[in-house]
Amino acid sequence: MNSLVSMIIPVYNVSAYLPQCLESVIHQTYPNLEILVIDDDSTDNSAAICEAYARRDPRIRIIRIAHGGLSAARNTGIEHSNGEYLAFLDSDDWMELHAINTLVKTSLHTKSSITCAGSCSEYPDRTYHPKIGKETHAGQTIIQTDLSSEPVRVFRGEDVMTAYKNGLFRDVTWNKLYRAEIFVEDRSSETPHASAQSASDQSSEAHRATKRSLKFRFPEGHNFEDIAIMWKIMKLLAETDGTVTSLTEELFHCRMRKGSITHTYSADNIIDCWLAQYGRYKGLAENGDRYLGACFMAIGRMWMNYSSFSKDEKRRAEETVREMQAFSRANRSKVLHGNHPRFVKRVCLLSQVKTPPAMAIGHQWGKLRQARQRREEGELFQ
Repeated sequence: MNSLVSMIIPVYNVSAYLPQCLESVIHQTYPNLEILVIDDDSTDNSAAICEAYARRDPRIRIIRIAHGGLSAARNTGIEHSNGEYLAFLDSDDWMELHAINTLVKTSLHTKSSITCAGSCSEYPDRTYHPKIGKETHAGQTIIQTDLSSEPVRVFRGEDVMTAYKNGLFRDVTWNKLYRAEIFVEDRSSETPHASAQSASDQSSEAHRATKRSLKFRFPEGHNFEDIAIMWKIMKLLAETDGTVTSLTEELFHCRMRKGSITHTYSADNIIDCWLAQYGRYKGLAENGDRYLGACFMAIGRMWMNYSSFSKDEKRRAEETVREMQAFSRANRSKVLHGNHPRFVKRVCLLSQVKTPPAMAIGHQWGKLRQARQRREEGELFQ
C-alpha cells in the first residue's frame, strides 16, 4: 500500500487555526503524501506559517495564487497534483492522525472510486456528532474489515444515487478520499508546467510536475461549491457502475466559527446558495421533489436578510429574488399540500410577494430564528 495521496489545503486568512490543520496532516500515519498548500493571497500571517511548515516537511508545496476563493484554490491544487488519490481539507479544520491510512486501506479493500468518512462539528464549547442519512440504504453491501469495529457500507451503480439521495454521503468535499481519475483526464493529455516550490528550496526541480486537465471543476467565483459539484460526481458514478464506500468512524473535525461561509448571510452568499441548490434540483429532476425543501431554505435566507442589505446588494439580488418568487409560485400547491416542514411552508407563503412589509416580516422572523440559534450553539454567535 504505497499509493501517493495528494492532500489539497486551500488557505486564506486562517492563521489562528492553520497550525492545528497542518499538524494533523504532517503527522498522518500514512506517509506517502504530497501536501499542496494553496495560498489564496492571504493578508494575515498565514503565508508565514505555511513557509515555516514547508521548511519542516519537504512533502509540503506552497502554491500562491491571486485571490479567487475556495473553488479556484481547489482547482489549482488538483491541476498541480500528482497522486493516485486526492483528498481535501479546509484550513480551519483538522483530521484524525490515522484518517488517510484508514481511507486508503478501505478504498483498496472495496475498490471504491470514493471513500467517505464520518465527521463531527466542533463548536467553541462542544462537539456535535451528526446522524447522517437514513437507517436503511437500499442496495448496500455491508462488510466487516480489520480497520474498525464499525461496519463498512459499499454501494455500486444506481445504489450510489439512492444512498446519496437518502443523505448518506454529505455534500462536502473534505470528508472523502477520491481516486484522482474522478477529477482528472488521462495523464497523456497533460502539458508541462512549473509548479510552485517549497520554502526550503525555491529553485528545486524536484517540485516540477505536469499540469493535469480537469474533468470536474469547482465553480470559481461562487460559494457552496460542494453542493454544486457533488451531485454531478455521484450521478456519474451511478451511471458508470462506480463504487462508493461509507465509513461511520468520525475521521474529520469541522470547525464551526462565526464568519465562515455557512454562517455568512450576505446577498452574494445567499445568491450562491440558491444557485447551488436550484442547480441540483434541476439536475436531479427525475428524483421528484427531494430537493425542493433545500431550495426553499435558500429562499428563506433571502427573505430573512433582504431588509439588512445595502442598496448595492439589493440591486445585485434583484434578479435572483424574481427567480425565487417564480419558483415559489410554481410550487405553491405542491408545498402547501405536501409533506414538507412548517418552515418550508411558511417561506413558500411569505415569498409569494416581494414588498417592504413582507421583507420586514421575514427579517424579524430571521432575527428570532438566529436568536434561538445563538441559544442552541452557545458562544459561537456571541
